[in-house]
Amino acid sequence: MHDFLDSPETRIQILDIESIINRISVCRPYFAFHHLYKVIDSDWEIYGSFSRQKQMRTEMGPMATAEICRHLGVLGSCAAALDSDIQLPSRYVATHANWIRQSPPFGSLPDTRFTGRARVIDRSDMNVDVEVQLCHGDVTVGTLHARYATFDTSTFRDRFASTRDILASTRVDPQCHLPSPIKFAEIKNDHVKAFSENFSLAHCMGHFSDFPVWPAASIMSALGQTTEQLLNCSAGRAVHYEVKDSNLELATTIPTDRALEFETRVLLRNNTSQKITSRVFQGYRQVAELQSDIFIHVNK
Repeated sequence: MHDFLDSPETRIQILDIESIINRISVCRPYFAFHHLYKVIDSDWEIYGSFSRQKQMRTEMGPMATAEICRHLGVLGSCAAALDSDIQLPSRYVATHANWIRQSPPFGSLPDTRFTGRARVIDRSDMNVDVEVQLCHGDVTVGTLHARYATFDTSTFRDRFASTRDILASTRVDPQCHLPSPIKFAEIKNDHVKAFSENFSLAHCMGHFSDFPVWPAASIMSALGQTTEQLLNCSAGRAVHYEVKDSNLELATTIPTDRALEFETRVLLRNNTSQKITSRVFQGYRQVAELQSDIFIHVNK
């Protein structure tokens, strides 16, 4: 848990994880928090402790941006559920995510334990806006602002019933959690194209398990791979980098029954930073767009 909890003046209320998991329709292993709790008299709705799960490659920082957004996105949906008067299970589908680093670039971290905290900023009948922060010790690493489209179980079932057909022919290891599998179609020094290949529910196991749709974090995982390839190709070597900020816009839901195409391009480039844009298509339909500012570790 967060270091300030060692203070005898801090009063906390431990929350029942299983109850909250049921309300957000997301379970393990996609849900990966060790503890969920409230801090009495805090402005934040909920806190959660978790550990980094993915090995880092050329992206540096506290953890890969896709994994940050996965954990913080889940915590944001927990805050949305706690803030709601409705106790029944709901589905919170991310349609917008803006991640901003607040701490300076610091390379890799030996300590993989982190804390998140989340609160609802605004809500309507159809959407919820949340603010979620990533903390490491006493340092606020960055902030995620996210928006979810909200669905009750019956509405979601009626709207996306066709996605259930995928489950009938799919067998997965419930302990497995894999990166988004992609195959590169074109690699140039100013753009990269790829597509999803051999999709398995294993890489998003626990995320709306009865109605498989692409999680935002899985799309960001794929775009992390295209960004890495683009940086390496343009430099002619392995480039170590950190994401300073990223802004993701998504369609309400993206079914897993058809392949995705990924296109990543350089907008601006200098020795220490790049601005990257990525678009994601499903057939002729654009389903996501990501803008990222990248810090380059020139001494690596």
